[in-house]
Amino acid sequence: MRKGIIVFILGALLNTGCSSDADEEEVPVHQKGAYVFAVIFENAAWSEQKKGLFIDGQGDLYTYDISNMGLDSVLHDETLTTQQMDGYFGVLPVLQESIAQQTFSTMWNAVPAIDAGSLGQQTAECADAGNYVYLAFDYTAQTDTYRPILIYHTGDWRQENLSAEATAVKDWLVELALNYSIAYELMPGENNWCSGM
Repeated sequence: MRKGIIVFILGALLNTGCSSDADEEEVPVHQKGAYVFAVIFENAAWSEQKKGLFIDGQGDLYTYDISNMGLDSVLHDETLTTQQMDGYFGVLPVLQESIAQQTFSTMWNAVPAIDAGSLGQQTAECADAGNYVYLAFDYTAQTDTYRPILIYHTGDWRQENLSAEATAVKDWLVELALNYSIAYELMPGENNWCSGM
């Protein structure tokens, strides 16, 4: 995918004399910042719970638990500054592992297709289960901001990105969320939407 984009850009540069700027389509280029993927669990039904995991631009996976700290959520903004991201994910991060580079590259290379994918209908599924949100982040260096890209949302509300690439990345992130006790398999053989799966 990345090679194809590079070839397209090079071709456009070499043929600038053959077409006007108005005829050329801009190719979206997704940039990696300090935050690339995240699984966020938030629930305020009984007490303030905020925990999850994130993967940085090097492929390092961190977990965090900032429950009952009164910190602002990062789930409701269309763009987030680095200051907002650091103030949420960077408060108590714990390094857990480094993702294999081949796996990390494969998942990151799926992000443009996920971003272009459509979202399924949002449905109400559970009560007081909270929100489990699986995200990728597109970073813009010029403005030092991140744009969340929804992969999967479950819990009180459920919504999925319908692209095939999103399904593969979702399955990978769900497995990581299970490994680090962010999501839980409460009912083997069932959908477990209320517990993050």
